[in-house]
Amino acid sequence: MNKSIGDKVIEKLRVSGFEVEALEIEKWLKYLASDSLTERNEGVFQIQGLCQMRAYGDLKIEGINGWVWNSMLEKLKKYAAKKSYKIKK
Repeated sequence: MNKSIGDKVIEKLRVSGFEVEALEIEKWLKYLASDSLTERNEGVFQIQGLCQMRAYGDLKIEGINGWVWNSMLEKLKKYAAKKSYKIKK
């Protein structure tokens, strides 16, 4: 089974002992699946904020270096951005 970038980020956070941060990402990922444009956009805004260097970007993640971690966060930001302003069918 292919894991989404969100699942990978959450897994790395949990393995590294950042349960609260993992729950926060989980919460906002659920907003991205909402039928409400307002909720989806709030999820995008929150995820993009959490993926910044001064938020989760400087966390010490076990098993990977900072460059790889920040690359994962950038992918999550791009994933979230694709969910904004789109009309759900």
